[in-house]
Amino acid sequence: GLVGISYETAIKATDKGEMMRAFDERRIEHPWFYILDSIDTLAQIREKITYPCICKPTDNAGSRGVILINSETELSSGVKYSSAHGRKGSVIIEEYMLGSEVSVEIIVCNGVPNVLAVTDKLTTGAPHFVEMGHSQPSIIAENDVDKIKDLACRAVKAIGIENGPAHVEIMLAEDGPKIIELGARLGGDCITSHLVPLSTGIDMVKSAIQVALGETPDISPKFSKGAAIRYFDVRQGQIKAITGVEDAQSIEGVQEITLMKQVGDRVDSIDSSVDRIGFVITQNDDAYKAIANCEETMKHICIKTQQ
Repeated sequence: GLVGISYETAIKATDKGEMMRAFDERRIEHPWFYILDSIDTLAQIREKITYPCICKPTDNAGSRGVILINSETELSSGVKYSSAHGRKGSVIIEEYMLGSEVSVEIIVCNGVPNVLAVTDKLTTGAPHFVEMGHSQPSIIAENDVDKIKDLACRAVKAIGIENGPAHVEIMLAEDGPKIIELGARLGGDCITSHLVPLSTGIDMVKSAIQVALGETPDISPKFSKGAAIRYFDVRQGQIKAITGVEDAQSIEGVQEITLMKQVGDRVDSIDSSVDRIGFVITQNDDAYKAIANCEETMKHICIKTQQ
């Protein structure tokens, strides 16, 4: 009896190929793309591809299997890499978009998308583009933020979300915003659980539950503050010592410090979200101060590794 999305919408929200087809049909601004159900069909589109481009599995998340392909010589190996990280082996090859990456946090009620926040993103860059930080509210120019919100709401409608949360990823390119992908879900990386309530006062988790129960959530902002999360980027090797966490927790503005690894564990290269080892979350008067707060706090924490 819970209110949710249709089976068709669920497919479009989880299969990146079906998602892009839906965007294309509804004329949602998107990068060029080619979908390969099997790597054996690569020859059919090889000559149509321009470089650099992005390849990723159609049915995975958390940056798993995402890779930048710089030239035709890297195409086959890149497609095989992405295919190996998917459940059914299909991949999508897309235009490599340059610009500012954001996500839009939305609650849809009775067919009406409500934007709660626009989140700026920091990634590792090429080749895997793993997210290493988020902050709210967006510091992008207001007119561009308005365009981003409009695109996000149209994208949500394009795949048929009538009730529930949506997390929409968008690239603000030179020629305007273009959709990357979306999920009919709450945003991860503490965006929903921490950043939205810290920046707006809105309990987005509670709101999503209320929508599922057929209730009307309170999604009106209670205040406007800055909130940020930054992930640790540590040299690869075995962790020999971790110091400074207790002192860092007492710094004004720090809301949470979490480490997913401990002394004795190994730190590897960050190829996907699961490779990150911990984070700091802060709240301050605005996004600039919250980001600076995160970065300063991380300087107080020393994670020593040895090869």
